[in-house]
Amino acid sequence: MLWWFILNFVFLLVALPEPSIAPTKVWAHSLSSSELQVFWDPILPSHSKSTISGYEVLLWEEGSLESEAMKERVIRSPAHITGLKGGTLYLISVRAHNSGGVGPASAAINMTTKKPPPSQPPGKIEWNLTNSKIFLQWQQVKAMDNESEVTGYKVMYHQNWHKGTSIVETNQTSLELQVPAGEDLLIQIKALSDGGDGSYSSPIHIPKMSNLNSRGYFSSDANKMVHVHEVAFLMLSWLLL
Repeated sequence: MLWWFILNFVFLLVALPEPSIAPTKVWAHSLSSSELQVFWDPILPSHSKSTISGYEVLLWEEGSLESEAMKERVIRSPAHITGLKGGTLYLISVRAHNSGGVGPASAAINMTTKKPPPSQPPGKIEWNLTNSKIFLQWQQVKAMDNESEVTGYKVMYHQNWHKGTSIVETNQTSLELQVPAGEDLLIQIKALSDGGDGSYSSPIHIPKMSNLNSRGYFSSDANKMVHVHEVAFLMLSWLLL
């Protein structure tokens, strides 16, 4: 008899009718140039004649067909959608689903993703090392018309090439870092924006210099680093006297 109950249970699951109503109060929020969050009010059990297993979010670009929409299935609101195009208008609708199929879609809403982050990395980076302090300064990144405005900068640095990465954020074009003396450093800087993170500058290698003051300059245009060792120049001057 057990098999008969199992067979009937499976039949009931297969024969379950699809949802008959659409979700309401659908709205979206742009997180970056490639991410959206979509929200809606859930369908209450008292308003539905069938069980709701989850929801399906449909997104398609303005000018394209709804049949070409990308689909994202989730259990509940909100849905986090990634892999989108920056500065693009999307049409969004939501529908419920269960084992019987999908229900009707909500009325489509419009949402535009944020502009892409600045493509240009920080340039003309200068650094000054004094014992265990490094003072960094760089040229301000200016966003193009089709890019998100710069809101700050992220400085990433490695110590001794083998240790973990440290990250510091600032809204200025300069930063002072307190680091252990006598260790190699690898530093990169990138711009931040509402549309996401920009591109990192080329790696800047600052070699360990115990008890020395030094400074350097990196130009992204020339793609080269110039090191100046102040104490070394003083010693050379004394020898030539």
